[in-house]
Amino acid sequence: MALARFWRLLTRIKPINNDTSDSPLKRCLNVFDLTSLGVGATVGAGLYVVTGQIARDVAGPAVVLSFFIAAVAAFLAGICY
Repeated sequence: MALARFWRLLTRIKPINNDTSDSPLKRCLNVFDLTSLGVGATVGAGLYVVTGQIARDVAGPAVVLSFFIAAVAAFLAGICY
């Protein structure tokens, strides 16, 4: 009983009264959207931190060469699409 009420509270949607916009888009985010946004932000920030640590610890002075090799690999993967 309490779990069902908690789930309803967790997944409720607050209506937005915005009459000035003529957009047909629905303005609401559900639990999955918010969770995905949080996970994406965490992973994205982690990529920047890990890149700096790997460049410092592994590549050393050849960090420019390492980034160039990674850029070439990303470019080749990108042109596949």
